[in-house]
Amino acid sequence: MRPKSSLIWRFFNQVNADSAKCKQCDKTFSRKGGGTTSLKLHLKSKHGDKYEELLLLEKDIQQIPHTTKQLTPLQECKKQLSITDSLKNKGAWDENVWSEPSSNVSLLSLTAHGITNKYERVSIILKCEQLEGRHTGEIIANNLNNILKDWGLSTESVHCILRDRGSNMIKAMNMANFTDANCTIHQLQLCVRSTMEIEEFLSSVITKCKKIATHFNHSLIAQNELKQIQTERLNQSGLSIIQECSTRWNATYYMMKRILTLKDSLVLYSGAHDIPILNADEWLDLKKCVAILKPFEEITKELSSATATIASVIPLIYTLKNTLETEKSKEETSENFKLMITKMIQDINVRFQDIENNKIYTIATYLDPRFKLKFFTEITKEQVQSEILGILGCSKASRDEGPSSPKRSRNEIPTTSSSNYSHIQSCLAEILSLSDEEEQNIDCGDDVHNQFIVKKTLLNEYNREKRLTLNEDPLLWWKMHTKYHCLSDLVRQYLSPPPGSVPSEQLFSAAGYYAGIFKHITKLYDVKWELRRTEILADEHGAVIVSNHQSTFDALGMVYIWENVNKLTVVMKKEIWYFVPLGVAAYFAGFIFIDRKNPERAYYQLQTTTDIMVKGKAKIWFFPEGTRNKDYTRLLPFKKGAFKMAITAQVPVIPVVFSPYYFISKEKEFFKNGHIVIQCLEPIPTKGLNLDDVEELMKQVQDKIAIVYKDLSREVMANLTPSDY
Repeated sequence: MRPKSSLIWRFFNQVNADSAKCKQCDKTFSRKGGGTTSLKLHLKSKHGDKYEELLLLEKDIQQIPHTTKQLTPLQECKKQLSITDSLKNKGAWDENVWSEPSSNVSLLSLTAHGITNKYERVSIILKCEQLEGRHTGEIIANNLNNILKDWGLSTESVHCILRDRGSNMIKAMNMANFTDANCTIHQLQLCVRSTMEIEEFLSSVITKCKKIATHFNHSLIAQNELKQIQTERLNQSGLSIIQECSTRWNATYYMMKRILTLKDSLVLYSGAHDIPILNADEWLDLKKCVAILKPFEEITKELSSATATIASVIPLIYTLKNTLETEKSKEETSENFKLMITKMIQDINVRFQDIENNKIYTIATYLDPRFKLKFFTEITKEQVQSEILGILGCSKASRDEGPSSPKRSRNEIPTTSSSNYSHIQSCLAEILSLSDEEEQNIDCGDDVHNQFIVKKTLLNEYNREKRLTLNEDPLLWWKMHTKYHCLSDLVRQYLSPPPGSVPSEQLFSAAGYYAGIFKHITKLYDVKWELRRTEILADEHGAVIVSNHQSTFDALGMVYIWENVNKLTVVMKKEIWYFVPLGVAAYFAGFIFIDRKNPERAYYQLQTTTDIMVKGKAKIWFFPEGTRNKDYTRLLPFKKGAFKMAITAQVPVIPVVFSPYYFISKEKEFFKNGHIVIQCLEPIPTKGLNLDDVEELMKQVQDKIAIVYKDLSREVMANLTPSDY
């Protein structure tokens, strides 16, 4: 019998796998399922003094790092790389406050970023918690300090914190004495938004685009007809109109670009339908506007990647301004657009005016072997290297000049095919290839301290190294060039910050991203998914979704209706985690894995999930049958967990029915030409119900699912021959 880790066993003796005896009163308790909840309840009701002792023990043990808890392979990896290594070193952090105005809920997240001594980049979300009351700088500062204390970290371990430009955020950083930097991506998006809002000549174009997008977003018939025009009349692949979303970066650009792409099909559609359509001049304006916004979109994607660092900010902002100047100089650019571009460049200069005087950016850029000194003025070149020498414990450079190093010839520069580059990357690569004159020795005198000469000589050697191409890995370069080991701590510190608070932003949207991955997996199978009444799921309220469960194939079906739900997560049994690749992807998508052998832990997880569902107006998906049902003729008995949650939270239950997977069998595996119908049923309210009504609610939901399941079974199998199932 394996040893018990719960503190409750200080007060009970285990009799066998299903029972335990209280040490105080010798009463024996049944504990089928292996949980300890009933034992705690007995201690609380009959032995209050012992229960208080248990609570004190649990409080004490929470302050001690747990090393005996069994972790999944991914959790173990995170623990080893993130906590025991990266967080011990000075690293970067990003924080974000996310609000849902309709539900009056705000969340504060803090993500730590570091680089291990093996030059591997790691990140860990330290905490995501609800912000109560006003979001003042003082409250945010206190919360951030408390999160660090919870992890046993000091403010000295923080290299910098990435934040937006909210006055409360700036105040919080000052009060907590954190070094901080602006989120570059937020800054760029604000630049685009502020410019677009004041350009009156574009307002009619944008308004028409929004009306076109709304027309198709509200009508499935219109969407299908537009795709039919593309595929049958224009011999094109069928694309959908993209709806603008004010909370998503580059949303206006994506909408305008898609409408421009579908110009011909939209014109044909407008001939038979009364929708706003752009005139000839407006189409030209739309094309030019898309061209101007394209580099902003490419930079946003570049800076949002998992490997992006703050070192890329100075080079990309420099390249962005060059690209805009090029667009401005084109003959077809009208005066209105020239003025718009001028305002954009001015706004960029204002928002990023300090980055070349901020060592968080300059040292990071210099320590990136792709850039080094390329984008600095002569004064900045000297300053950044002097800063590094100062950090390494050396004095300022001598005024005496030493011999200059030989310059590398142009033909020694490594060249890389630009076929895989975006437009903005190609422009950056071209800039990097123009000259290498800045890569020279730092002036070095003969009368300086020996250590100073050694460090200066080392920087000189680094300057003479060939720059990497854009698609090469800077961390791999540092790992391989061990002769620069004295710069190792600086590299791991200054290259750890991301360019913005994207990781914290992604905390609230990861599920939708991984749903997209699942959707691509379904294309491997020749199965048709038919969705019915999915608009029910789009309502802005919390709800519990329950559906029948036939196979792990259900997860692939869910992603087809994921885009209809604003916020959604799924409750699954823990065993699914080990089902590769589904389990790992589901983990990152935010799925909740319940250990059915540990009811106490499962209860805690569901309680936390309930709070998120209510406050964040999220939907939680359950498979109440509890296991896969391979009998396509009937449903298995439902378990009560989902219905208890719905009643406790007073949110509706939404039944969702999957038609039978007639094309799956033990003998025949997968069949082609499978047809699956997913039908959403009307929500069943729970307001006014209590836990005594769980059985009745569960039966009501199961009966409704069973009726529709039988109807769908007859429908999908009506035209099949016996050999098909």
